[in-house]
Amino acid sequence: MSQQPAAVAPSTNIPDLETIWYEPDPQKLRCPICEKQFTQSALIRTFRVGQTGGRSLESLGCSGVIATHLDRDIILYDRHLDCLLQYDIAFTGVSHVWDPQVWVAQMQNRRSPQPADVRRLAIESPIHVYEGLMRDKRDEDGEELWHDYFSVPQWTGEIKTCILATIHTIFSSAATTLFYFHDLSDDLVQKLRYGNSPLEHLQGMTGRPRQDDDRRLPALGEPSDPGFLGRLKEVWDEELKKHPSVFDLERKVEMGRNLVPWNLGPLGEVKAMRTTNFAMAYALLSKRGCRDQGDFLYAVSGIITARPKMLFRNDFLTELAELARGCIEAGDYSHPLIMLGSADPRAHRNYAELGEQTSNPDSIEAPSFDADRQTVALGLEKMCTVALARHANGGVETGDAMKDFARRAALTLELTGPNLNDFVASLGTRLYGANQDIMMEALKTANSLDAVEKALCTRFNNPECRYGSWPRRRRVACQRLIAVDHHQRRA
Repeated sequence: MSQQPAAVAPSTNIPDLETIWYEPDPQKLRCPICEKQFTQSALIRTFRVGQTGGRSLESLGCSGVIATHLDRDIILYDRHLDCLLQYDIAFTGVSHVWDPQVWVAQMQNRRSPQPADVRRLAIESPIHVYEGLMRDKRDEDGEELWHDYFSVPQWTGEIKTCILATIHTIFSSAATTLFYFHDLSDDLVQKLRYGNSPLEHLQGMTGRPRQDDDRRLPALGEPSDPGFLGRLKEVWDEELKKHPSVFDLERKVEMGRNLVPWNLGPLGEVKAMRTTNFAMAYALLSKRGCRDQGDFLYAVSGIITARPKMLFRNDFLTELAELARGCIEAGDYSHPLIMLGSADPRAHRNYAELGEQTSNPDSIEAPSFDADRQTVALGLEKMCTVALARHANGGVETGDAMKDFARRAALTLELTGPNLNDFVASLGTRLYGANQDIMMEALKTANSLDAVEKALCTRFNNPECRYGSWPRRRRVACQRLIAVDHHQRRA
C-alpha cells in the first residue's frame, strides 16, 4: 500500500477498487517484522477498522490506511505468514462467497468502470463483518481479520498468485475461521441451535439454499467449526433416528435444493484428514462446480498428499498432470487406477481428461518415471485371486430406478446364489451402501424373510429369470426387496 492514507473517489467518497486491489510498486512493500520483500513468501494482509485521526503509519504501527465513506478507516497490516505466527499475532480468517457484481468487477481490469453500488459492496461487506465481531469488545481488544476483498490485491498478479498458493495455509493457521453466510437469517440460527421442537430444528437446518456453499473452496482448508455446520450434522443425525428412512425425513421437511448434511460430508472428511488422495480431491472439487482452472489447481494443491513447492506457471493440464505425478511419487495411486479404458471414454459421464489406461500396471517394487516424466510404472500389491469374472451387460443407467435395481438384483443373485444373507450383503451393502443389519431387521419386521428367500430360490433356479432377461420381463419379482432397500440406500 502507499505510505499515506489513500484518496477516495470524489463523487461519492466511496474508495475506488484500485485502492484496495492494485499495488503500483510491489517491490516497495516490506514486512515490518523482518523488513524483507514479499518475493519469496506470500503477503499476508490483515486489517482492522477504526478512526485514525490523521495519525502517521509509524504511530499506528501499520502498513497502510484507506479512508472510507463510513467515517471509519481501514487499517492494513502486511506481514509474512511465518513472521505473523512467530510473534503469535492472532487473526480471524473470513470465508465467504463473492457477490456476483463484485466478482464481475474483479474479473475486469482496473481501468474498467466501477459502479458506486459495486464499490459500496466491496468496501462495506468486510467492514460490517469486522464491526459485528467487535461489537462487544473494546477498541484496544480489536482483532485483525483476513478477508479477500481487502487482503488480496486482485489486480496485482505477482502478489495475488503467491497468496492463492497459500490460501489453504492461511485458513489452517488462523486463530478462528468465520463462515459468513450472507443469506442466513437470525431466525434460522435460532431454530437450528435453540429450537423447541424437532420440526424447528429441521427448519433451521434446511432453510437456506446450498448453491453458494458448493462453490466455497477455501472451506477445504478451514478448521472444523462447531458454530453452524457441525450443529447441522448433529441435528440431522438426531432426527434421522426418529424416522423410518432418510426419504421420509426429506419429504417431511420438503427438502429440495437446500443445504443438507451429505453436501458437507466429503468436506468434513477432507478437513479432518487435512489431506486426501488425488482422485478424491479431483472428484470433490469437480462435483462442487469449480470451473475456474486457476482456482481448481490451487484448491487441489491445498488438500492432496503431495503439496507443490513451486507456483503454477504452465497451462492447466500440464500443471494438473504434474500434481498427479507428485502424488504417485508420494505413494498415492488413486488417480491412475480409476482411469477409463480406451473404449470411447468421452461418452462416460465421469470422464476426466487425464488420459486413458491402455494396459494394466506392472507389479514392481516402487513407482518410477521415464526421462520426460510422461510414463509411470507403478508398484502394486496382490490382494486376492479372482475366482469368477462376469461382464455386466447393460451397465449404463436407464433412469428407471426400478429397472436399474432389478438388473443389479438379478446380477447379484446369479453371483451369490439364493442365500439371503449373502444376497443382502452384496446388493444392499456393497452396491448401495446400506447397513445389512438394518435391512435384515426391516425384512424381519415386515415378516418377509421367508417370502424373499423363497423368491430368490425360485428365480435362481428358473433360467428365464437369470441376469440379462430379468430387467425387462421380471421386474415385479423384486418389489419386496426394492421396497426394503430403496428407502435405506442413503441411511
